[in-house]
Amino acid sequence: MHCLSCGATHHKTLSEEGKGDEIAIKDLTAQAKQSPKPLKGLLLARRDQIKAEASAVASMRRSLSIANQALIDAVERAYFTGVSPALLDISQEELASFILDNGLGVALEGFTSSQDDILDAILRVIKESDPSFTLQSLPSILPIQNRTIRAVFEDVIIPDTSKALRFALNNLVFTDDKDSTIDSLSQQLKRSTGRQLTEVRTNLGIMGRQITADAGEKAGLNLFFYSGPLDGLTRAFCIPLVNKVLSKTQINKLNNRSGLGSPLRSGGGYNCRHSFSPVSQGLVEASGMKRAKSSDIQKANSGAKK
Repeated sequence: MHCLSCGATHHKTLSEEGKGDEIAIKDLTAQAKQSPKPLKGLLLARRDQIKAEASAVASMRRSLSIANQALIDAVERAYFTGVSPALLDISQEELASFILDNGLGVALEGFTSSQDDILDAILRVIKESDPSFTLQSLPSILPIQNRTIRAVFEDVIIPDTSKALRFALNNLVFTDDKDSTIDSLSQQLKRSTGRQLTEVRTNLGIMGRQITADAGEKAGLNLFFYSGPLDGLTRAFCIPLVNKVLSKTQINKLNNRSGLGSPLRSGGGYNCRHSFSPVSQGLVEASGMKRAKSSDIQKANSGAKK
């Protein structure tokens, strides 16, 4: 299918996956039960990151519904009170403030809380190999968090919503057709929601993987365990890599063809539920983890073409 974010062919969107997160959480819980203790910790941490990402998406879906209805109500009020052409000159800052005050402000708070939950899971991953590690030693966390917020809110949600609102106001001024304007606005906001939720999930995943990679480098960990569910939604790119350990050199040879950068930070691409967990050689040996082979890299890259 075609991705709502870029038009390219990617994995299923959140709406199409339906219970994908629930399936992934159950699968990882089952994997953990059958794994040795050190590996169990990594799998449960990945499960909890998926829970945090899913919670953020659910919260954002609710907040977008509230914000979208507030916009529709505002356009209706504008019609009945008399739409002034001056409304078309409202500044981008004023539009952004209105949108945040009418639902998205709450979404921003929930998004920040989800980021903190993901940080907790990341710390647990690193502590499996380095019990003394603390996130306070990692200066890149705040810049990455802020960049993620900008990528979701400033680059996607607010521009999408502002464009829809401006179009609606313009339509009211020049056509005086309330019903047609409200219907068009409602449809446009609904179409935008799918893309926005995909961006929420994808950017949270990228944030988690980037901080995890930075933490691993800070802790001196050069091997990476590819953790995540093995279920009916798993990409052909991810299947050969799941539950295997890769070196940085091997990861650099991977290409998920998503346009999101290195798989170290993008996993399998949009909405991917897998991640590279930095691990020590001692943990690899103690847990009996499998090492990825050249053939696995080839299979993954070949699967990314589909």
